[in-house]
Amino acid sequence: PCDGIETAIAWTQIIGLKQPSALLLTRQALPTLPGADLRVRHAMRGGYIFYEPEGEVDAIVMATGSEVALAYEAAQTLGTQGIGVRVVSMPCVEQFLRQDSVWQTTVLPQDIEARVAVEAGVAQCWHQFVGRQGRVVSIETYGHSAPGDAALSACHMTVDAVIQAIQSLVLIEHVNLIGD
Repeated sequence: PCDGIETAIAWTQIIGLKQPSALLLTRQALPTLPGADLRVRHAMRGGYIFYEPEGEVDAIVMATGSEVALAYEAAQTLGTQGIGVRVVSMPCVEQFLRQDSVWQTTVLPQDIEARVAVEAGVAQCWHQFVGRQGRVVSIETYGHSAPGDAALSACHMTVDAVIQAIQSLVLIEHVNLIGD
């Protein structure tokens, strides 16, 4: 979960399950993100539109946990540059995949190919969502030791890395449109 609101929603969902479940929480201090009403209604679906830009959506950035704040900040910055970025929070990939295809394509429409996933871990599960042309900003190494922000920065888990990944995909799409 990306903050206390998603944590509470996840807890209420798993408390009644008759199967093993886990909440994976961070040690870092996380901000309480905006849009509580929307998130209370949709987070239980495992993946949902956390933030929608005004106007056209040029790219989608997906994240889970602490990385949602990075994705949101990147979307806000790119919005000032005229690039519309939808942010998808995916607190439970398995739950999202149980949803009907209408929900899945509403959240991740196939016509938006510029997709980036942000994962402070290995990229493995995200390839099914980013497609062939998408990018995953992830940490594929192990053993960094430093205060949280310093370790994440050393692993290129930053807002700037997310922005660069999105910009590269939007540029590629723009070049492809000109070539058509």
